[in-house]
Order: sequence, then C-alpha cells, then structure tokens
Amino acid sequence: MTKFSEGVIGISTAVLLAGGATGCNRSEAAPSREKSSAHAVVAGAKVDTDDYAVELKPVGAYSKGKEGVIEVVIEAKGDKHINEQYPFKFTPKESADVTFKGPTGKDGGSFDAKKAVLRVPFTPTRSGTVKVAGKVSLSVCSDKNCLMEKQELDRDVSVAD
Repeated sequence: MTKFSEGVIGISTAVLLAGGATGCNRSEAAPSREKSSAHAVVAGAKVDTDDYAVELKPVGAYSKGKEGVIEVVIEAKGDKHINEQYPFKFTPKESADVTFKGPTGKDGGSFDAKKAVLRVPFTPTRSGTVKVAGKVSLSVCSDKNCLMEKQELDRDVSVAD
C-alpha cells in the first residue's frame, strides 16, 4: 500500500468515525409528519383524524368531455362541529386529464353542524382512469378552540368515452 492510499484510508476512517459520533439519529433526520392527533399524513381520497374526516367522493358516472361533479365531504367528529364562518374551499390541481372552472367555495355546497359538502365540477379530457386532485381548506371547532387546516386529496375515477 502506498503512503497516499494509507492517508486516504486513514482520513476516510476518521470521517466515518466522526460522523458516527456526531451524526443525527433517524428521528432527527426524518421528523414525523404528524404534528398532533388533529393532523394526518396524506391518504389519497380520504384523510381521517381524531377531529374530522375529509373525503373526495364520486357522484354518478363520468364521460370524456362532459362536466361531472365530485364532492368534498367533511365530517366533524366527537365534540367538534363545522365552523360555518370559515371560508371552506377546494383548490383543484390541474392536469392534462381533467379541467376545472377554478377553486370551489361554499356556494353550491351544503353545511350543517356536523357535515359540510363542497360540489366540485370538473371535465375529464380522456377516457379511462383519471385522477382528480386538489387541496381543501377546512375548519372544525369545539367549545374551546377551532382547527383551521388544509389537506391534499386525490381520487382516481373511471371515465367512459
């Protein structure tokens, strides 16, 4: 072994040992995405927490080039209720497979103490399976406090010709 390769091996070993002694552990490198029981990791078509559930639900059949509707259904759990003063909104994620008229708010939706429904019109641009996706802004309250959250949702829907 040459002096150069001995030096490289020595430096590499020192770096590895120092990194092991001062490196971060798994929990520091990748903190949990869940902040509290009220937060949940993105779960596709449905997010279910201790305080509420929110889901993208298909309504009827879909056809290529024809406007359809998908619903965003928010259900408050336990002592929580829907915050009727909050500006609920679904902001769609545009794609080549579907078009939207823009964000959907409370207009055309339905609201009661435990449930809110936003009706989201969209038009599939092709047949087959297409993904409808976006971000919902929501709020549920108890007598003590209100939660205001945003959740990403997506759902595959079948589209006929």
